[in-house]
Amino acid sequence: MANSRSTRRLAVILLTSLGALFLGFADAAVAASTSSRLAYVDPGAGSFILQAAVAMFAGAVVAINAYWARIKRFLGLGADDGNGDEKPAARSDDG
Repeated sequence: MANSRSTRRLAVILLTSLGALFLGFADAAVAASTSSRLAYVDPGAGSFILQAAVAMFAGAVVAINAYWARIKRFLGLGADDGNGDEKPAARSDDG
């Protein structure tokens, strides 16, 4: 039961992050394609827009990185996360 809830939570987080990223780019595309430019964009506003774009990208990277093992398991790409949790073979001390 807990696995199902964590999988659902992961899906919601990923969809929210990707949705926010998509909406940000869609908004930027609509603003750039408008024929009449009545608003003045000063360097401070441009810097704010750039900062928001970088923050969205960084947030998506951090979210994916934090849940990478769960994402792989959810997509069925393997349960081995490569942590090296396997125990090494026992050595014999024969001399």
